[in-house]
Amino acid sequence: MISAPARQTQRPTSRQVERGLLLAAVALSLALYLPTLGHWWNSEDVWQVAAKPWSAIPAMFDLAAPTRSFYRPLSWLVYFFNYKLFGDDPAGWHAVNLLWHLATVALLYLTFRRLTSGGVAALATLFFAVHPLHTGAVSWISALPDVQMTCFLLLATWGWLRYRERATWPRLLLVTASVSLALLSKEPAVAGPVVLIAGDLLLHERAVLRTRRTLLLWAAFLLPLLLYGLARIVAAHSGGMLGNASTSTQLRLTAVLYNYSFYFYLLLGVPVTQVDGWTVALALLLTLLLTAVCLWLGRVACFALLWSVLTLLPVSLTVQGGTINDRYAYLPSVGLAIVLALLFARLYKWARFRVVTLAVGAGLVLLMAVGVLWSDQDWATASRMQQRMLADFSALRLDFAPGQIAYFRGVPHIYRRAPAISDKLQPLLRMGSAHPPERIIELEGSPAEKLCLAGSHRYFVAAPDGGLLQVADCQTWLHWAGR
Repeated sequence: MISAPARQTQRPTSRQVERGLLLAAVALSLALYLPTLGHWWNSEDVWQVAAKPWSAIPAMFDLAAPTRSFYRPLSWLVYFFNYKLFGDDPAGWHAVNLLWHLATVALLYLTFRRLTSGGVAALATLFFAVHPLHTGAVSWISALPDVQMTCFLLLATWGWLRYRERATWPRLLLVTASVSLALLSKEPAVAGPVVLIAGDLLLHERAVLRTRRTLLLWAAFLLPLLLYGLARIVAAHSGGMLGNASTSTQLRLTAVLYNYSFYFYLLLGVPVTQVDGWTVALALLLTLLLTAVCLWLGRVACFALLWSVLTLLPVSLTVQGGTINDRYAYLPSVGLAIVLALLFARLYKWARFRVVTLAVGAGLVLLMAVGVLWSDQDWATASRMQQRMLADFSALRLDFAPGQIAYFRGVPHIYRRAPAISDKLQPLLRMGSAHPPERIIELEGSPAEKLCLAGSHRYFVAAPDGGLLQVADCQTWLHWAGR
């Protein structure tokens, strides 16, 4: 009897692996972030929940508005249409954030597939899709500018790579338009043109760079940045706040290093709350180690590392590292995802390490996904606290007389790593009362002369879970120690 030949096990093709990784990236994105549609508002989200006429759109692009400290008209435009479509139902607003995130995930794959193999690009997309520091950017409606900015800069990168394949005017205009839209989404996009020029220098030979096409391309990178800078100067000299935007600028080298180290740890997925001299030194050492790894991996990895470092720089220069600022690392994480994918692809080529590489990669994805779920619980709890506080305030059915002051204490601004209630309570209370107070004073951080002012005022205390209770008078309020 002739025995049947042994059945050979067929390995999946590279195309099948690529499709599987992409499917995993999309499926995990949906599984991890669909629950955010059940979240309520968080913190200053309530600033956006207001009916505005169509005539308000031009004002969103006004550079010289005297009360404006940010210039993010594209995000404001999205909020405008969110309210037109969904009103005060936060589910639709959260769905829009999720859609922007999915678009960013797709663009990362389409962009870097032009620089690496499809499998590596798909793996980078998977790492990016499940990175735990993205929770704040996707779960928090007010963090939409970070996602928009990243999406448009990836579109600009895709347009740049397409232009290098075949130079056409539509592709050149796509680059300029995408960089412009990124700048109109959020300020750290100023690093985008620098990143793209650095990529051009890294990835192309001198013969390619010494052409008229390169001059046109770099002009397409820099023209939006130049116009944006001139706009800020004009706004600053015309009385607008745009020229002094956003922040506690720290130009001292030590402050920049501390801020960079803080955000670098967030980028690596380490949930830090503060850094000191030793952790700063370790962060710089890890950066050098990562640089050596990227030099070993090749030019694309070096470009990805530059992406992370250069896009972290504007944040490190202007924003103090803080508990809820992990969303600022959304854009830099693109570079880290590429480096990780290239590293795993290189290790997988070594046959003796394949099983270990696959196990470590799968374990890393699982760990990152658990990190998203853990972090999102903070956002869910924080939104419930704000919802509970507004519900309690609404149940009191209060109408404030002109000049009446609302006093608060114990308001939970931060719940672990998520902003629970806005530090400006006025818009929140507006949602719960037809006649909200004209002035609000909180015990924490208020000068003594502002407390217990003469007149018939109202006094409230907040429990740690966000519940709200009205007390009889100022002395009871000042000495409140719990129910």
